[in-house]
Amino acid sequence: GNVTITNVPDETVGQLIVENNTSVTLRDQTSGGTTPSTITITGRNSGTDLVIENGSSLIYDTGNNLSLNYLIISLVSGASAEISGNLDFTKSFSGSAPRHKLTAEDFESVRVTSTGQIRAFSLSSASDEHPFGRLGQNETIIFESGSVYESYSGNNPFGSDQPNSKVRFESGSVYQHIGNHGFAIGGRQYAEFEYQNSSSPQTLLFGTSNGWSTENIRILQGTLTLSGSTNSLPFNINVSGDFEIASGATFNYTPAGSLPGAASTFSFNGSGQQ
Repeated sequence: GNVTITNVPDETVGQLIVENNTSVTLRDQTSGGTTPSTITITGRNSGTDLVIENGSSLIYDTGNNLSLNYLIISLVSGASAEISGNLDFTKSFSGSAPRHKLTAEDFESVRVTSTGQIRAFSLSSASDEHPFGRLGQNETIIFESGSVYESYSGNNPFGSDQPNSKVRFESGSVYQHIGNHGFAIGGRQYAEFEYQNSSSPQTLLFGTSNGWSTENIRILQGTLTLSGSTNSLPFNINVSGDFEIASGATFNYTPAGSLPGAASTFSFNGSGQQ
């Protein structure tokens, strides 16, 4: 069934398990709205500590429209998570997009499995706000083959300054860019990148000494333009698998910068036929 829990306070628990095709919505405290609500998961002696089973959902929500009204779930060292259902970042009220987060302290402590999805329906795009945090241990969130991150809003999931990253997209995982907001390119590694923003044409201006690497690029909806006209650095793209532009979609690549020295390459560098 569907369960909504309101006025969630700061709380420390051993485990949090959502199972049996249940949908659980958590809304933080509404009083004041001056601080987020944090659920700290300490873990038990055995077993996985944050579990969202296939067919079940855990939904972050807001209690009002104040800017500091959001929810954090934090896994301390020794705690682990397995997401096989849906984890959604949302808001029910107008106002600023929330700064919801799922954070973990240990390497590879959160695994999004082949049936798991994390969907960023409403997240803050502030430069220091990322859904999995910015500081501390790298690669705490692992997207396994078949898992999906759907980005409708907010900042990128990588968080840390490259070459560091809070996430790892393993081969066969999917990043879907659906909203009309930017995404991380320079020095970032995706598995399957799918562009599905049909709301309005989008242009990203970029130049970096660190290229964008991905297994597959699929432009499935909308118009995406990637341009290196912002500075004198190149805009290099490395694709080891397929490059697809679906019927009705458009991809424009204008790598030459406005300043000298911005010559760029679009490389197909897979080991087999591409």
